[in-house]
Amino acid sequence: MPELDQALTIEERVKILLDVVEPGERVLVCTHDNPDPDSIASAFALGRLLEAKRGCTFTLTFGGVLGRAENRTMVRMLKLPLVPIHRVCFDDFDVVGLLDTQPEVTNHGLTPERTAGKKMICIDHHPTRPLSKEAAFADVGGDFKTTSTLLTRYLHAAGVEPDRELATALFYGIKSDTRDLGREVSDDDLWAYSHLVPRTDMPAVSAIEHPPLPRAYFTVLGKAIERAKVYESVAVCDLGRVYVPDLVPEVADKLVSAEGIRWAIVVGDYQENIYASLRVGDRRYSAGKLVREVIKKYPTGGAGGHGSMAGARLPYSERTKSPRGRTRARRKFLRELALATGLSAEVKAERFAPAPMDDNKPAPKNGAGWGPKTSASHPRVDKGSTIARAVDPKASTAAPNGAPPKTAPKTAPKTATKAATKTAPKTATKAATKGAPSTSKPSASASKRSI
Repeated sequence: MPELDQALTIEERVKILLDVVEPGERVLVCTHDNPDPDSIASAFALGRLLEAKRGCTFTLTFGGVLGRAENRTMVRMLKLPLVPIHRVCFDDFDVVGLLDTQPEVTNHGLTPERTAGKKMICIDHHPTRPLSKEAAFADVGGDFKTTSTLLTRYLHAAGVEPDRELATALFYGIKSDTRDLGREVSDDDLWAYSHLVPRTDMPAVSAIEHPPLPRAYFTVLGKAIERAKVYESVAVCDLGRVYVPDLVPEVADKLVSAEGIRWAIVVGDYQENIYASLRVGDRRYSAGKLVREVIKKYPTGGAGGHGSMAGARLPYSERTKSPRGRTRARRKFLRELALATGLSAEVKAERFAPAPMDDNKPAPKNGAGWGPKTSASHPRVDKGSTIARAVDPKASTAAPNGAPPKTAPKTAPKTATKAATKTAPKTATKAATKGAPSTSKPSASASKRSI
């Protein structure tokens, strides 16, 4: 059937959807590969809606991996019944649903062979693709900025009250995809967010947003900062091989948040594919439009996205199977994406971050080293302060309660000291030396032991 007219009300759309699905049918609901919270939550919501209104049984499936720590924590804490697509028997289902992506985009596992003879439901907030019109039900495009918002509207129109787990999943799907409503939101997104707040398990959301991170994550993050380059306001980075593809968009999110960066473009290598992620911090530009234009040169690749964020996946060709060939292919693709932002090919690269300071070198003088050369960055240090004493052992010691500093006793003149030393008998000097505490510096070995 043709895609729905966006002028239809949500109630009318829900009625059409329920007319497509027969009571008791078996439904397979699929996210896009390496799913994000928006895709996971909206897929779960569609399954629950058809279960409540049509008595359907449903299975949630995904391709790729659940790579990001937040996404794994979300699935575990909310007990979402996600099944890897390689464990699915497609003959067991009458209806297949595709959420947060569309059939024409190659970032999902619903191939034409797997979906042959089955009714297709496609719901996605991204711009419409031509093949979506061939689905039995297609609600794509429109003004919704997350697919979770659209499914929240569906549930409300159908009179289905989400339980704590579903409400929390939908809330986090909207929260993460709009960056706390700070990026591309509509009135519908604001309504859905506020509608879900009293139904959401907020401690669970906090735990999802701050999960334990594997140590390998910090290795990749350090490598990203070291490798990233800046061309005017465009930050680019080739991560090389990554242990999960979700790291590519995660690093792009980090880079675009840096001061003075408008575009962040990151590529990485994962299982015979180049993964690319784009972020833009200027609403006058569209990351989705840019990546779709560039990917047209690559018939085997796929891309998707919208205003501020987009991604692409490009399989390596037979000519790029060697490690060196893969590196060349990634950097060629990275260069094409960067130039598509309007960047001049003559612009010279700068390091994303300054080189780290060497701990073995003396601290820089005032006005040198890190930070601007201002008194705010290098404040005047009071000689009587604790900081001054730690740096300068000659600084005087301030007495407590604002009393004047104690003055060190003056030493005797050198000539008098020499004369006294000459006239003193050797025996007395030895005796005094024995009884007096040692003021000589400890040996190197003693110093090492004390450390």
